[in-house]
Amino acid sequence: MRLSTQRDALFAQLQTVTRAASTRSAVQALSGVQILASGSGIELRATDMEIGLRVPLEGEIVREGAVVLPARLLVDSLCASAKSANADTQRPQPTRIARRRRPRG
Repeated sequence: MRLSTQRDALFAQLQTVTRAASTRSAVQALSGVQILASGSGIELRATDMEIGLRVPLEGEIVREGAVVLPARLLVDSLCASAKSANADTQRPQPTRIARRRRPRG
């Protein structure tokens, strides 16, 4: 999977969807956010098995796919990238998310 989106759009949608991610679960996937990039668009999903949220995300899909990433780590990474960004940049920089394929073996 590979996609490109604006950091602010991703951050805003993550703040919404991570409310459904479980903070204490024996199942690690429940504490994550699924990013799904398909022909119908990009969607962020999270659940704690009682409620689930699905929110659309605007962006460009380079390669379709899906990945589950730790919600807290993803939000913290975006916060850190905003702090390290150059404040006088005139043009918003895209955020790239890519999952590399594991070699079969």
